[in-house]
Amino acid sequence: MRSRIIKTMLVLFILISVSGCVSENRSGSGVVIEDFRSDVSKVFSGEPVSFYIKLRNTGDVKAEDVVVKLLGLENWQCNGVCAVDMLFPRSVKTGGEGEVKTCKFSCEAPRVSEGLSVDYWPIARAEYRYTSHAAKTVTFVSKDEIKRIIDSGGTLPSETLSASRGPVKIEINIKGPVRYWGDNEIAFPVEIIVKNVGNGMVKNENGWNKLFLKIDSGDMALSKCGYEREIELWNGKEYRTVCRLVANIGEMMGLLQKTIKVYADYTYVTEKSGHITVVWKR
Repeated sequence: MRSRIIKTMLVLFILISVSGCVSENRSGSGVVIEDFRSDVSKVFSGEPVSFYIKLRNTGDVKAEDVVVKLLGLENWQCNGVCAVDMLFPRSVKTGGEGEVKTCKFSCEAPRVSEGLSVDYWPIARAEYRYTSHAAKTVTFVSKDEIKRIIDSGGTLPSETLSASRGPVKIEINIKGPVRYWGDNEIAFPVEIIVKNVGNGMVKNENGWNKLFLKIDSGDMALSKCGYEREIELWNGKEYRTVCRLVANIGEMMGLLQKTIKVYADYTYVTEKSGHITVVWKR
C-alpha cells in the first residue's frame, strides 16, 4: 500500500512538472530568460494565443542592443514588438536584482487537418551585447624578496581586484618562473583564461564563438600577446593563452604594486524552448 502511494505521488509530481507551456530558468548569468510561457497549453486551430518572454539581467554590466525573437512558429500568424533595447544590471553594492522586462507576442494558431492535433516547440531567443572584465594586482615586496622568488622558482604575490559577473568569465593567473630581464627589469608569465559560463553562445560580427579581447598592462610591457585581438573559444567553451609581462623595478624603494586588466566585448545569444498543442476545430 505504501509503495502504491509513493508511486501515485511520483506520477502526480511528473504531471505537474510537465503540464502547461511553462519554462523557468535562472541558470547562467548575464541576461537570462527567466520565464517563457503561453497563456494556454492547448489551443484550437484558428484561435488566438499569447506568448510571454520574461528577461532579467543577472550580471554586473548593462546589456545593450537587446533583441528578442519568437521562433519555431513559422506557419503561425504572430505579431508583437519587443522594444527592450537595454537592460540595467544588478546592484553590486546593495545586492538588488537586475532590470526585468517582459515581451508579449500575440498569435493565431494555424489550421490542422481534421481530427488531428499537432505539437509545436516554440523557442524564445534573446540576443544582446555585453562586456566582461577582470583586474589583478601584482605585488613587488622588495628587491631581496624578488631575488628569493627567482632563486626558488616561485611566483610573485598577486590578488584579484575585480571580476565581473556575466555569461563570459575572465581569469588572470600570475605564473612562474620569474626571470631578470635586462637592467632593473624582471619578466614573468601571466595566464589569461576566457570561459563561456552562461547557457548560450558567444559571437561577434565575424562568427560564432568569437569575441574581442583587450589587455591593459599599465606600465608593464606585454609580449607574446597582442594588446587587442580577436579570439575564438575552443568548442565554444574556453580560450587560454600565456603572455609575458616585463616590469621595471629599478626605482623600487619599498612595496610596489602594478595592475593588469583584461576586457572582453561580445554578443551573447541565449534560448529557451516551450511547448503548445494545436487541436483541430470543427
